[in-house]
Amino acid sequence: MLTTDDIVPYCGVVLAREDAPAGLILLVQKLKKRISQELRAEWLSHDFDDVNDARFVTSFFYHLRPPHWAPNSEIRETNYAYFSVGVSNGYLVFHCSDNDVKEILLDLLEADSFPASKISREVLNYAFIEGRDVKTLWLHGIHNRTSVKADSKALTGSNLRMALDPSGDQSYSYNSLRGNVELLQRDRTFGVNLTESYLWLYRMNSWREFLIACDAITEILRKANGKTSSAPLETVSHPLSDLGVMGGAFDFSIVDPDTFGGTTFGAARISLLDKIALEYEFEPLHQVLPDRLIRLRVHHKQNGLRSYIGEVHAEPTLARGQLRFDATKVDIQRGQSGKLDEFARVFSHPPLVRVWYNSGHAITGGGCYEVSYKTSPFLGMYWSDFSQFDVLKEKPDRPANGAFLSNIGVAGEDSLFSWVYHALIRGTKAKRLSHLRMNTSTDWLMCDDGSGEISDFLHATTLDSHHHLTLIHVKAANSNKPSRLISVSAHDVVINQAIKNISSLNKANVVSALNARIPANSNKPTWSVQNGVIASTQASSFVNEISAWNAGRINFHVVIVQPHTLRSAFRNRGNTKQHSQLCTLLNSASHQIAGLGGTLTVVAAR
Repeated sequence: MLTTDDIVPYCGVVLAREDAPAGLILLVQKLKKRISQELRAEWLSHDFDDVNDARFVTSFFYHLRPPHWAPNSEIRETNYAYFSVGVSNGYLVFHCSDNDVKEILLDLLEADSFPASKISREVLNYAFIEGRDVKTLWLHGIHNRTSVKADSKALTGSNLRMALDPSGDQSYSYNSLRGNVELLQRDRTFGVNLTESYLWLYRMNSWREFLIACDAITEILRKANGKTSSAPLETVSHPLSDLGVMGGAFDFSIVDPDTFGGTTFGAARISLLDKIALEYEFEPLHQVLPDRLIRLRVHHKQNGLRSYIGEVHAEPTLARGQLRFDATKVDIQRGQSGKLDEFARVFSHPPLVRVWYNSGHAITGGGCYEVSYKTSPFLGMYWSDFSQFDVLKEKPDRPANGAFLSNIGVAGEDSLFSWVYHALIRGTKAKRLSHLRMNTSTDWLMCDDGSGEISDFLHATTLDSHHHLTLIHVKAANSNKPSRLISVSAHDVVINQAIKNISSLNKANVVSALNARIPANSNKPTWSVQNGVIASTQASSFVNEISAWNAGRINFHVVIVQPHTLRSAFRNRGNTKQHSQLCTLLNSASHQIAGLGGTLTVVAAR
């Protein structure tokens, strides 16, 4: 007969509290009943243990399941498992031998009918994170998804409080971390998953050592005495307690269990994720509404065929401090209700989904977040006159045939590409842009617009024995109304493009890229100053010019032309959250460019 003396446990425990008087035996019975229903368990034995004033009940069982290497076969293997429930220092401790049992337990702890619930994130923050060194952080982005900023990342170090980037990391949240805690008279490395209220240490040598460790963990909770901390790591973002401020869901994804750090999924959830990845496609409805409802169009794939089966709408709510979704089916196609139900199961597990909102909020890691923007104003703005140009028109109109870029700068052409051409001819008195000119024989301009471009324009000049190479990126405004406010989305794409190509802030890289893009007979629009007059020339001549430069005497610049932002709106901080978001985005880009020795200027409308 199995007893706890046979166990050499890995110390991983779910911490909880009683919501109503229940008693240890009733909790064990409820958990046994759910395990029997879901795993068809056969019970083997029970054991009882005491340490100090703590008491634990451990139940052993086995169940049949398909092997991991053949999950859809009829083969079954016998899996032996156990769970243990204890009361220590006034808190409940749940310990499970494998993740399948832990997931059943976590689902129970979120059920209204179960007389216990997980310890809140804020209490765990105070007890285990506030003021302690953090060694590992698993961060999940709540910024809009972009190719130049990681969706998630893991950081390690001796004290990550000092290593977090106040600008770049404020758009991330954390749900799991590793740190140090004084336990059993010495510093120990621990890990905690705040959504699951799960804390882990290391493999114990015996069951008694495990019981002593559990007593020490709950003693830390007891000493915390219910105190809370909502933001123990000030740089990163933290969860919301009011979902009413969220609105405009525009993007949705389901996590990849292989890359979602700090969380270990059981077989059931991995099976669900695999099934959705293989058999379903989904997308948010194109019409973004101001409420917090998530609306998805769902397609099912089978035998190479893809068919629309209906919509799933899910509304996020908070219950007992935990995120939940109320999912409903809409526009169900004939005979497809069961398939929609199968897909909608993902909303039963909030940590599996990620959602982004126009309001600047995001759902990730089983919580709802808003970026807590802590930023300084972006000082690289330059205000210019666009009154004679169409700020909604990025490039010259494309004719039915012919090279439309050849129209850049011609009389009456009012696109932003032509604005760049004329602005360089005019020049500027602003010191930071004094190199942008077209009036000497050392001044060159090339339009690189097209697939795989380095930038829309490249400008080269030599000034006071120093060379200057400027990458100019152009983006049309989202609106031309005189009352338009700040728009982060109007800048997001063009900033991403600029950052994607910052490797070109290096002579060898930019020359190599241009040689690969520009054959000898290239017709890319290129201009130089010849005998005091601007004239068209070969793009290869532009490349030859910068190829001859001394790499040690080149100054690199990035200029973004985006006339959506008005000087009055920016200086008056019109819609303040958007102002903070935009400054954060621009400062982050500026820091990355400065890291390669370049400068960033954004040209907007005065």
